[in-house]
Amino acid sequence: MITERAMLAAVHISIWTAVKHDRKVSRDVANQHGAHESAGRYNKQLLRGAEKLDALRTLAGQIRQHFYKITLPWSDEGYRLLLAHFYFELTTQMREFERAFSQSVEEFLEVYPFYIEQVRPDLNGLFREEDYPSAEKLRAKFGVKLEVLPIPNGDDFRVTLSEEEHTRVAREIDESVRQSLNRGTKDLWVRLTDVVTHMVDKLKEPESRFHASLVTNVYDLVDLLPRLNVNQDEDLNRFAAEIKARLSSSQDEGGAGGVRLRVRLLNSFVLSFRTTVFAARALPCEDFQTFSARRRIWASVSASGMSSGKVSSAEMDLLTRLGTTGFWSIPRAS
Repeated sequence: MITERAMLAAVHISIWTAVKHDRKVSRDVANQHGAHESAGRYNKQLLRGAEKLDALRTLAGQIRQHFYKITLPWSDEGYRLLLAHFYFELTTQMREFERAFSQSVEEFLEVYPFYIEQVRPDLNGLFREEDYPSAEKLRAKFGVKLEVLPIPNGDDFRVTLSEEEHTRVAREIDESVRQSLNRGTKDLWVRLTDVVTHMVDKLKEPESRFHASLVTNVYDLVDLLPRLNVNQDEDLNRFAAEIKARLSSSQDEGGAGGVRLRVRLLNSFVLSFRTTVFAARALPCEDFQTFSARRRIWASVSASGMSSGKVSSAEMDLLTRLGTTGFWSIPRAS
């Protein structure tokens, strides 16, 4: 059961906004224009050029990015599905994040008085001492917390109700869990769509620079996908394994940044998507949204793969000399 293999998790991050609603200025502006006080509001930026505060915001983004990477969507309330084999990895990383966050807060508070004096002339008549909390109160406005909860289960619903109502509520709970798990599978296909489509778009631009991260981003994702595949979608696992194998093969043959690598990768991706998506079409119970995501992947690379104008003449010449013509001979889907 999924309740034995996963849990729900949420990361709560709080950061002082350094923004203050100035009621007096808002009221003055409204009166000046003959408008109602609720017609608008003036928000003051209490700090400017506060690099230490910006660093905290950047760190918060990195924390969320890591959390989203190894979890799957679950609910609109911020909870995500955390598989059990990621629990210790996440908690270990979160402890490191919390230490770094606390240290960054202290570094910000050390220069907080300087930031206040720095912004005083900019605000001029809008400056108010009372807008700035003390360092002690301000410390409480920052925080990072990981929350973990069990997945709801209809069998564990023990509220005293009639048997009919109890059965109905338990069935709704189980159906909600099923839909959330399907949402997680869809998210994996969308992730794959985004990262691979980005790679294909870059590969078909002859003048674009070839960065190693273009390959490593895809490689890292397909390496992670099987561990996140909570529904054990065999099509997804097979596709990830095929892409991983083709990436490794292309790098061995082409060498980083080479023209041959560019053509080889583009060729490989078109073949991989074509094989996988046509296999998916044969599935009898394919979820429409998931299938649509897979079709978008194939359509994106198929469209780029069928046009020789997307590859430079130098690449075309090299392709001819190497005898690698399979890319151009792939027939269009009917």
